[in-house]
Amino acid sequence: MIEETSQESIEKNNQPEEKSQFSDSFINNQQGQDKILAVIDNLADGLMVFDEKEKLSLINPAAQKFFNVKEQVLAKTINDFLNFPGLKNLFYLLGKEIKEVFRRELEINKNLILEVSSFTIKNQEKKIGSLVIIHDITREKTIEKMKSEFVSISAHQLRTPLSEIKWSLETLSNEKLGQLTEVQKEILEKAHSSNKRMLSLVD
Repeated sequence: MIEETSQESIEKNNQPEEKSQFSDSFINNQQGQDKILAVIDNLADGLMVFDEKEKLSLINPAAQKFFNVKEQVLAKTINDFLNFPGLKNLFYLLGKEIKEVFRRELEINKNLILEVSSFTIKNQEKKIGSLVIIHDITREKTIEKMKSEFVSISAHQLRTPLSEIKWSLETLSNEKLGQLTEVQKEILEKAHSSNKRMLSLVD
């Protein structure tokens, strides 16, 4: 009788400990999930996750802002994106089956240019969903455009005086203003060659 009572006491003492371990594990898992969601919510890049049926299961705040949508798009299929003005262009880029793309530009408007990459999520070679990452490249494209415009304007401003120099050198070389010595001809030939190289750079 004493042995049975002792055994029951041991079992009772073990039960709370097992429950406590399970609770700690659940809490730790929940905290881990919360941390992951917090990271996703605070990403500067947009993030969208689709399930195996092409339904949207996750969209972070950055993506919502890019496409001017809210969480009402959750559980919508990629085909349903045609009903949302902000998502139409994304549908046309990815297609009905969410094809894989890498760093494809998507212009939402003149003040917002995005770079989209999509990847297939697999489990043992079976597709279980798709991941879409959206990066805002508006600033980079603006700088690139400014550089291009600067080069274009600079080239235009240089082309006119270089053309005038070319005309002047040709006039001298043709000895229309008088005969030239061999040394003078050599100097003009070098100047003409340099002028030609400069013109080829600005064209």
